[in-house]
Amino acid sequence: MFPWRLVFLADDLLGAFSLTEMGNGLSPLTAARDLPPSELTRTIGEVVAADPALLLELYVQGAMLHFDLSDNVGVAKLSLRRLVEGDAARSLPRHDAAGIDGEVILQPLGNVAEAAAALEARVPAGAATDVLRDLYKAVAYTQDGPIVRGRLQLAADELTSLRRGGGG
Repeated sequence: MFPWRLVFLADDLLGAFSLTEMGNGLSPLTAARDLPPSELTRTIGEVVAADPALLLELYVQGAMLHFDLSDNVGVAKLSLRRLVEGDAARSLPRHDAAGIDGEVILQPLGNVAEAAAALEARVPAGAATDVLRDLYKAVAYTQDGPIVRGRLQLAADELTSLRRGGGG
């Protein structure tokens, strides 16, 4: 059982609360939603608005289990941006015409070189489709000081088969 309840507070706002801790629930989340934006919220909004190619930026911190690594991960960051090939100005076409530039940054709590090698060598478990196997192979992992960077760039035509769920 997942000990958290996820709720949509608005069309573009997701909240979560623990099912096991007292004082949690929908009421504190909706009260916080209705408060004026904090300085941090305003700053994040300005940063995101300044990068129209940004699709997703996710930060997570804490000792986290990673199924492909022998040690926990302390910090993780995932960024997804629209990718426009051959366009240094990064002008943004229709969403369907853009590819995706994805980067994951992990800070392993153990040996960084071993973590990078383990991630580079990983393969999907179970009955994976050909598309998923190809995606695993396309991600390049490298050690960069105390972190591991993973990078995946997919052109618009490569996304077409993913949108249709093909290649399996």
